[in-house]
Amino acid sequence: MRKNCALLTKTLEFMKVNACLVVVAAIMLNGCFPMHYTKFPGASGRVIDAETSAPIGNASIKLELNSPAKNDGPKTTLTDSNGAFSVEPVKRWGIYIVPMDFIGFFGQVSVDAPGYNSVLKELRSSPVGPEETNYGDISLERKR
Repeated sequence: MRKNCALLTKTLEFMKVNACLVVVAAIMLNGCFPMHYTKFPGASGRVIDAETSAPIGNASIKLELNSPAKNDGPKTTLTDSNGAFSVEPVKRWGIYIVPMDFIGFFGQVSVDAPGYNSVLKELRSSPVGPEETNYGDISLERKR
């Protein structure tokens, strides 16, 4: 009797594993599979004075997407004392459906600092990469 129970238990476990494999295979063969994607791209760089190349601290950085479907609102940060900034990307798990193409992110990064003219940089990315755009040195000119 115990042998029969143990055999039945093993058979049920085997069936559970096989059922899971069948479901995963069915999803993948239909062109759907789980994927870790970028929901909101990140950005990094350094803000400097155009004339002196000195870092500009406390400059305001705002990332804004033009697509309302993927937009949770703008992401903002301030530069540190070295003029550096970093806005981390937001990643999520979701289902990717083939042959759907990912619609890219389009938007802008605005850089503002007191006493300087504002600068807008283009933001382009995609859910599959790159996760973050490094803008390098962003030069701001003093207001005249």
